[in-house]
Amino acid sequence: PVISSFTFLKANNPVLESDITLSIKDQNITGRVVSNSPVDSLVATVEHEGSSLSVADIGQTSGSTENDFTDLVTYTVTTADGRESDYRVDLMKFTGLPIIYLQTDDNLAIESKEDYVEGTIVVDGGREFAGLAETSMKIRGRGNSTWGLHPKKPYQMKMSDSAEFLGMPKDKKWLFLAEYSDKTMLRNTIAFEMGHLSSLDWTPKHQFAEVYLNQEYNGTYNITQKVEEDGDRVDIGDDGYLLEIDQPERLDADDVFFNTEQFLINIKSPNLNGMTVNMSILSSLSMILRPRFTAITLLTRIVAMPSILI
Repeated sequence: PVISSFTFLKANNPVLESDITLSIKDQNITGRVVSNSPVDSLVATVEHEGSSLSVADIGQTSGSTENDFTDLVTYTVTTADGRESDYRVDLMKFTGLPIIYLQTDDNLAIESKEDYVEGTIVVDGGREFAGLAETSMKIRGRGNSTWGLHPKKPYQMKMSDSAEFLGMPKDKKWLFLAEYSDKTMLRNTIAFEMGHLSSLDWTPKHQFAEVYLNQEYNGTYNITQKVEEDGDRVDIGDDGYLLEIDQPERLDADDVFFNTEQFLINIKSPNLNGMTVNMSILSSLSMILRPRFTAITLLTRIVAMPSILI
């Protein structure tokens, strides 16, 4: 027995924008809901050559019975003489990526890289990831040219409690990379994958997701772990350093940094605020960086000292 047609009619499914006709190949029925419409209670209209239709031994009436199509659904067609055929229905919701709903209090706009805006987050994990019920969070802007030049903004979010997020280890802070200037949205991903393949001690994990902000679709984002000193992220121990290639206009008043022949490098960790930059630090940096850089000048805006060449 065969299924010859499988559709979702808008007349039976008011949540849909239009009728959806699925493709049938062999025993597989596939299709996509283009919009972000719920698929957990859809009514299918099915044409088949059997005497009955069932899902998990529950009889189905074409154009009437509701089913949850979040996961794969198997339809069984049975003939009067007991012959059966199984068809697997695979209905993709939207793009198939997890969906994140960000809601700021009073629909406040996110306009600052320094000041957080309070709000909540809900995650629809789809088939691949656990969802996240409504959780308190706060969110602010991040980035430099990516923040100032592009209409699609990157963000840093901090949840009230640590939680596993899109299959990534528990934490509070998460970055939303807009990837606006990279139309392939692959450059950061390639860099991350190279880090994983290189067996580095730590490389940020990431996951693409669709993001809604205050009920408006904001686009596809690359959600990543934040690069920061932590035992579960960048573990620098007692004698390590977390360094960042930086630019003069991006430095804060209390940053400690040094210049090489090509780069300005900011010492992100350990926190040297208020500390005298002593020779042991200079010696360590010299041993670490001299193979790559021929001239290093250490500077600080908080310690009154001349530039030092090592």
